[in-house]
Amino acid sequence: MQEETKAKAPRREKLIRPRGKRGGVKHRPKGSVKQAHTVAIAKYHALEKQIAQTTDIAERSALEKQQRKLGGLAKYQDQSTTGSATDRGGESGKWCAKTLKNIIAPDTKISLLDVGAIAGTAYTKYTSWITTTSIDLNPRSENVHQSDFFDWPAPSAEARYNVVALSLVINFVGDLHKRGELLLHAHQYLRPDGYLYIVLPLACVKNSRYMTHAHFTALVNSAGYSVVCNEDSAKLTRWLLQTKAPKSLTKSQRKLSSKEKLMAQYWDGIVYKKHELLPGDAHNNFAILLPKSYCPYCKRSKDVISKLNVDQSKVGVLELDQTNDGSDIQNYLKEKTDKSTVPSIFISGDFIGGCDDLLKIQSDGELDKLVANI
Repeated sequence: MQEETKAKAPRREKLIRPRGKRGGVKHRPKGSVKQAHTVAIAKYHALEKQIAQTTDIAERSALEKQQRKLGGLAKYQDQSTTGSATDRGGESGKWCAKTLKNIIAPDTKISLLDVGAIAGTAYTKYTSWITTTSIDLNPRSENVHQSDFFDWPAPSAEARYNVVALSLVINFVGDLHKRGELLLHAHQYLRPDGYLYIVLPLACVKNSRYMTHAHFTALVNSAGYSVVCNEDSAKLTRWLLQTKAPKSLTKSQRKLSSKEKLMAQYWDGIVYKKHELLPGDAHNNFAILLPKSYCPYCKRSKDVISKLNVDQSKVGVLELDQTNDGSDIQNYLKEKTDKSTVPSIFISGDFIGGCDDLLKIQSDGELDKLVANI
């Protein structure tokens, strides 16, 4: 009997899936996830900045509609933590706790206000010595209070915090003046020897046309802080600042609003406008402005001058924070008067000085004489 032969089935080749076809994060091309959430964050930030700058109601409504299409604040929070959850919360909290441990006395217990906390988990590992109060515009946990930092009640002097943490908060604010105001606002919550902890994307100080490490150091110094420690990681720049002793308020300054009192106590009068430090369109536009228009000394000086028996049409007021060449004018005034603070007051071309000088010649009866012939 002839033996029956069977044909062998062809051997199946190993199935190789093209990378990324499964749809999981680990199978996607390297960098694709990062690129997607980075683009989403950039779009949201750009809209936030435009909303802060516009005064047109219809335009504001259209911009807010675009933000809602992106998913709103909740989606922004999701995107800001995608691929960098440890950078957003735990790692930043870890760095702050470690740095504080190195500079405070052993067994010291501290209170901390965590602004922009989202889930409020940044300091959960340190509850034995850090008591945390967490706030956020859109909290993701019942342990986080819903509040804007500017609306959070300022505590009594005895209940103030040892630390205020602004982790990825300043860069979220679209209004450049509000960013500077945040620095001054934090003083209301800090004890006299308290610390302000700031975290920013590294690109804010390393790839901005208007900000560098040195410029940021000078700016926070003008806002009433000294730099205790600064450290950069691959993505973030972290700063621990300590508040300086406030200046004593004069009798007239005690009548100022709370915002103006902060300016009088902590701001040294140096104005920070947009000044190009790193030219080139390839750089980002991150900037922080310390507003001159809110200066209590300027306001007081303008109040005094407005009440003089003089034709007010002959009085000129130049707001440097609202002038394109404000930085150049300030530099010129420094060369001319040897002063970099504001206001700079001139009468008939002669430099009188600042607010205190104006008030002195007013009390001496000299001011009316100086303006009599104007």
